[in-house]
Amino acid sequence: NLLTALISLALTTSSCNSLDETVPPSGSPLQVSVTTGTLQSRTLVTGTTMPTNATMGVTVLASGGGAYSTGTFDNLKYTTTDGSTFSTTTAPSLVSAEAKAAAYYPWADDTDITAVPVTTAAQTDYMYSGWYTGLKDSNPQAKFNMKHALAAVRIGVQKSAGYTPTATLTAVSATSDAFYASATLDATSSTGTLSGLTGAGAVLEKTSLSQALSTSPYTTDFLVVPGTSAQTITFTVTIGGSDYTATTAAVNLQQGAIHSYTLTLSAEGLA
Repeated sequence: NLLTALISLALTTSSCNSLDETVPPSGSPLQVSVTTGTLQSRTLVTGTTMPTNATMGVTVLASGGGAYSTGTFDNLKYTTTDGSTFSTTTAPSLVSAEAKAAAYYPWADDTDITAVPVTTAAQTDYMYSGWYTGLKDSNPQAKFNMKHALAAVRIGVQKSAGYTPTATLTAVSATSDAFYASATLDATSSTGTLSGLTGAGAVLEKTSLSQALSTSPYTTDFLVVPGTSAQTITFTVTIGGSDYTATTAAVNLQQGAIHSYTLTLSAEGLA
């Protein structure tokens, strides 16, 4: 299931200059207000608001492409301090001419919204909106439907009811030929097109854990740049100083989806 997060950010900004273009005082400032839906994959967005100090990058163009009539509005930084109200110093002024807008999360300086660099190194949950059209002075609110660009792999580790020894989990890793380390994201695409995938066979791991296992799974998530073909995933867990490995059937990872697996330790090993 592709995750969607409806974002509505109420802006309290005044007309100002954007780059070298002067924004006319007349017209309606672009409004971007946000609510968050039920989450289905690992995300930095929880509850009904965005994280405190979250940032999004917003680009506004004329409906047919190119600069809008009141200025150039590229990669505008929208920031929140309370998780629900966002503001920017460069709010576009909308007039009768129609505009379109798109957003990505999180904001980064000097970023082309059609080629947002994504990487799994920091486990950042990148999001995109696609174009929101029909914006003008009489319809100034962009209601972005934010989606997750990466796939999530969730691993649960537990011990069986009949396994009585103490079992402490100290490390978890996952690797697959379907895992890529980086790509570029077109945040204006309705499907969040990923291109330029590099680093096939990436290994994602969490170490220095000290988790006593029980019959309820201890879960950990990895965000991955998904490949385009079905591949197996190999998990390695370290329990009590011993490494255990399990391999899944081939899976076609999907952007915005959570792929869950549970590994159970018993007297016979890990399954």
